[in-house]
Amino acid sequence: MRAPAATALENIASGFGTVRIIRTEPPPSDSGLKLPCSGDSSLSSRLEDLRTLLRDHQRRAPGSLGFSLVLLEHAHNNLTLWQRIAGRESGAFALQRIERLIADLAAVDVKALGFRGTDEQRELAVQYIAGAFMAVLSWWVDRGAKLPPPDVDALFRRLVMRGLQGGTSLTARYRAAKRGAD
Repeated sequence: MRAPAATALENIASGFGTVRIIRTEPPPSDSGLKLPCSGDSSLSSRLEDLRTLLRDHQRRAPGSLGFSLVLLEHAHNNLTLWQRIAGRESGAFALQRIERLIADLAAVDVKALGFRGTDEQRELAVQYIAGAFMAVLSWWVDRGAKLPPPDVDALFRRLVMRGLQGGTSLTARYRAAKRGAD
């Protein structure tokens, strides 16, 4: 049986419609290109399914950046799918939506971690986490996802947590959790 995250993201990719391109000249004979349609309502529905899955996971471990391992494992188990999404101009829409989803989840994690600072500092931290994860995911997928997902996840979390700790103060709860993990 496939993991729920795998099914959710696979459904996102399979929900892509065909973009109709209006041309004034005949298309090339080998034009069989299928691209995701950004207006596809089933894509939105499937992204909502993914959001629900990741939020449920996050509720079990708030402040853990739990989206990371779930998405890395899915990408590893469905590498060709992720490479197709990442390798197409039209896949940018899905990746942007996933990055916004990650930012929403990161905002909850930042709050759960007790990150203190101004509203702008918290928003910067959220964007830092989302952007960093997408960069790590793209780098890893582009190189064939050779490192095991738990290793990539551990390094991502360690780098992000150190970055957050250096940017402004975290509560004693995070520092205590960090001492327990080391």
